[in-house]
Amino acid sequence: MKLQNGVVVAYREVSATTTLTSTSGPNSGFDYMIGVDTDTNAVTVNLPTTSENGMEAGRMYYIFDLTGNAGTKNITIDPNNASAKISGESTIIINTAYSAVTIAYIKLNTWIIC
Repeated sequence: MKLQNGVVVAYREVSATTTLTSTSGPNSGFDYMIGVDTDTNAVTVNLPTTSENGMEAGRMYYIFDLTGNAGTKNITIDPNNASAKISGESTIIINTAYSAVTIAYIKLNTWIIC
């Protein structure tokens, strides 16, 4: 059966610095919702390197403050490559309780905030 124009979303919770891969989860090809537990500490979410095998344009990550402490325990989103940028920035910081950001991979070293 061929899936056409469908979106498959996988959910994952993290509570410590985490490096995502384009094949995280039970199968590859997912977009991801990443719930970040900020109860204990600030957390860095490293995006997959854009040269990684299987990293296709359009892959999206919805990253959000799961526990409402990002105001004091920030969430840093890092493109994980000195040459890569997220909408022109080296990192993105979530620093407001329960806030979220959706990031899409566009091309080599290029992510955008959606």
